[in-house]
Amino acid sequence: MAHQSPAPDLPESQRADQSDDPSLPQGSRPEDDDPKVTAGSPKPWLLIALVVLAVFVVAFVGAIIWGVVRLA
Repeated sequence: MAHQSPAPDLPESQRADQSDDPSLPQGSRPEDDDPKVTAGSPKPWLLIALVVLAVFVVAFVGAIIWGVVRLA
């Protein structure tokens, strides 16, 4: 059984990716060059949340250690 292309009845010029079609509205095109969503840079609120969480964890562990040392 041979592999069939997704649209065998279309000519080669119409088989191109439809995201390149200029007649499509701007909202239906995939935005690959969006600067806000890149793999290397986390969102600022996520970084702030992680820092705040780390401060709370350090304070909580420090309070437990301080309490154990004080009771001993």
